[in-house]
Amino acid sequence: MILLDPDTEANERAPWPAERFGPPVNQKLLLATLLDFTLVTWQAMERMGVGLDDQDREAHLYTWSIIGFLMGLDACQDGPLTLADLDELSPLMSRDVGPTDDGRKLMDALMAEMEEFMYLGWRKLPRSLVHWLFQGAEHGIDRLPEHLGVGPPAWWAGPLFGSLSSAHRGGWLLGPLRPAARLLIRKAGRYVLLAYTDRFAGEQRPFHIPDGLARSWKLHQGPVARQVRARRRQARHAVRARIGEPSRAE
Repeated sequence: MILLDPDTEANERAPWPAERFGPPVNQKLLLATLLDFTLVTWQAMERMGVGLDDQDREAHLYTWSIIGFLMGLDACQDGPLTLADLDELSPLMSRDVGPTDDGRKLMDALMAEMEEFMYLGWRKLPRSLVHWLFQGAEHGIDRLPEHLGVGPPAWWAGPLFGSLSSAHRGGWLLGPLRPAARLLIRKAGRYVLLAYTDRFAGEQRPFHIPDGLARSWKLHQGPVARQVRARRRQARHAVRARIGEPSRAE
């Protein structure tokens, strides 16, 4: 693995200082990370009805190629990746896809964070979305929910997301449901941002939500809004405890 050394010319390469930072990350894992945030993300966006053309993909891939360069990914050292490169690289993802204890722990923590903020009756929405977004994905990626130990989707997930998929395709019967489908996806994304906004309220936050995005998604971040959401969460916890909420594995 190689990285640019800040003390050398821009076109020179220096070996990774393993004695200082330890062994480098495996190149396959770095590449898989880049493909997760490009190819896999595009497929998920398409399932949610977000249309992307080649220009959108190239711009996004260019940004992640820069990130890959900074991470020391060999495939990005000689220039940004192209869409043609992804056609060649994407089959590599299936070779090392499998379950790991660390991956399951990370996913379990993520689901716990997200499901805590769901309305009553919608707690399983995050896990159901995970199953739906990876359904039918190529190169073995469709098995990621299983590898990561994601609990089974809600009973209503099949008919709901099936209807959403038909609405996105614009069928004459369910096409009129497209606005409702986009509203549901938008609301799920809003809950995710709210979860992390509230989780780190009063502390150093891991990211900043631009004011324009906060207004557009109605992410009220003031102390009163946070207190109201905290009271609602307490009420949900009390109700779930009273009715004997099943574990996240169920």
